[in-house]
Amino acid sequence: MKSIKVPEFSFYFCSVLLILLVNDGCCDWGSSIHVGHEISLAVPLEYSDGFTGRAFLMDDGNGQVEPKFRVALSAEANKGGYSCSLEVFLGDVKVWNSGHHSQFYTMDTCVLELTEDGGLLLKGAEDQVGWRTGTSGQGVERLRILKTGNLVLVDVFDQIKWQSFNFPTDVMLWGQRLDLATQLTSYPRNSTSFYTFEIQHNKLALHLNSDSIVVEIGSAPEREVFSTGK
Repeated sequence: MKSIKVPEFSFYFCSVLLILLVNDGCCDWGSSIHVGHEISLAVPLEYSDGFTGRAFLMDDGNGQVEPKFRVALSAEANKGGYSCSLEVFLGDVKVWNSGHHSQFYTMDTCVLELTEDGGLLLKGAEDQVGWRTGTSGQGVERLRILKTGNLVLVDVFDQIKWQSFNFPTDVMLWGQRLDLATQLTSYPRNSTSFYTFEIQHNKLALHLNSDSIVVEIGSAPEREVFSTGK
């Protein structure tokens, strides 16, 4: 097992709800993380409100073109602990987060591991697993970021075994598709309410979800698949 420890550093980041249309004509690979590698991100021994630690691991390898898609391991102070997540950025804008729907908290260290059998994990103290892709035993060889911003696990033939495009957050990228099984979800700060944009059998619908009450605030006829690109 190859292990890399990253020292802590911090800066502040404000998330936004947006749809990013980044046109791309191909799916060339950038840098990658191979099986058997582990990356650790340290957090302060005492809770520090406002702390954000972030280590950028790879980018899309798109030459001199800016902005680039970048992949980061992050730990952010939240509710007395540190949320540990894997993230994708376009420049400085966060476009995907493994903890968007369910955050994983740690008080010790934030660890990303791509196991020998192809499972991608986020772990905390004493190997506590807080997030996983469920790809063990599927022949995964490496983690890569495409020039479309799609974070993927691929086998030796570059066949995709898992992809972040199948798990949308509050951002939709060029070439990404929504269907009946997926939706965009926005969680406003300091609120128990949240918004969802989803595909239904006969329409597109925008919902406000508040205190177990769902209110449809907009809809339009649509097919069963919604896509931002080809």
